[in-house]
Amino acid sequence: MYKTNHLILLSLLSLSLYAQPGEKNTDRRDQFDFTGYVSGLQSVIVSESLQKELTKLYFGGVADNSSLPFDELPWIKDNQIHNRLNFFWYGNQGFNASVQIRSRFNWGDQVLYGIIGSQDIDKNRFNWLDRELKLAATDGINYLFQSEIDRLWLEYTYQNFEARIGRQRITWAQTFAFNPNDIFNTYSFFDVDYPEKPGSDALRTTYYLGMASKIEGAVKLNDKNDITAGIMLKVNTLGYDFQFLGGVVDEDDYVAGLGWAGFILNAGFRGEISYFTPVVIGHNILVGSAGFDYSFPNSLFLQFEYLYNELPVNNQSGNIFSVYQEELSASRLSIYEHTILLQASYPITPIFNASLALLTYPAEKGYYAGPSFDFSLTNNIQLSLIGQVFSLNTPDERVDTFFGFVRLKGNF
Repeated sequence: MYKTNHLILLSLLSLSLYAQPGEKNTDRRDQFDFTGYVSGLQSVIVSESLQKELTKLYFGGVADNSSLPFDELPWIKDNQIHNRLNFFWYGNQGFNASVQIRSRFNWGDQVLYGIIGSQDIDKNRFNWLDRELKLAATDGINYLFQSEIDRLWLEYTYQNFEARIGRQRITWAQTFAFNPNDIFNTYSFFDVDYPEKPGSDALRTTYYLGMASKIEGAVKLNDKNDITAGIMLKVNTLGYDFQFLGGVVDEDDYVAGLGWAGFILNAGFRGEISYFTPVVIGHNILVGSAGFDYSFPNSLFLQFEYLYNELPVNNQSGNIFSVYQEELSASRLSIYEHTILLQASYPITPIFNASLALLTYPAEKGYYAGPSFDFSLTNNIQLSLIGQVFSLNTPDERVDTFFGFVRLKGNF
């Protein structure tokens, strides 16, 4: 439990800054910047599988549905208020810095019935500075509050050299959805309310060899003081960006990888391949993704992506909640071996955009459908309607689950 004054201080800071969006000190307008947003997210889950899990939790699996302490199950309703504050400093001697604070207040059925806890909303909980960068955390019977420094970095640039230390995002990805080259901070495709994606407590250095070529090295520490380290060379040749990388992940696996991005005719062609070999003993894992994307003159955007994820010999397929909440790594981007993604996005009007993502797991005869609709109510306020439908096989049965979200977001 963290001190209450942290919570009060953060709340006052958030409210005062939000009340005066865009105000800058004209004497130092080239040195400081501030942005952020506040969003409200309402969600509902409809799942018979979740109902059965809660039956086991409360009654050892012997009660029928009428005995459950929640009349409306399998409808699970939740709410979240999400606030982000981004501070940037741009120095005159090659130094830049940023502090970015992320705060979330969750309440509803999932907290009340123990489906999620603080560990499930903390995307940086495996980083080295996890405890040090927590600002506030508290919980009750049916609510959770957590505030943390989500980014904290100092950067130095000189000519072609750049170095950044602190909590940051290290992006070595080439494909859109599944990134086996992203060994430092893997993210979930199904996360609807974390556009910045997780960061790493790391040191990263970059030397630019030309307009589209560079060599980059990074070292990250996790909460167990295990090291993830890698070096990546990116070059441009034959009209393609190629990258080659090697390193070690959490001192568990050596990794070698390849990525590319270019065009075939007018369609984008991207891909990533990584091969993981245990440092001591275990199972070698090959993970690869490749895809095409194309933008039509009318702004219709289409995307295809395929993921192959070799799985350990003792792999368990799990269930819908392992798909949704399981900790991911670059060597385990899916609990299934084959995944196919089709995605489309189209601006119906300048202020109304619609998109649809379809995933299929051929070997499991399962699928995911994710429609979303975004409305720009004003220049700074957006309303989003998001759906997620899963139909998956588990070791015992087929499970159909629906997630629905309504989000109102204001940027400043």
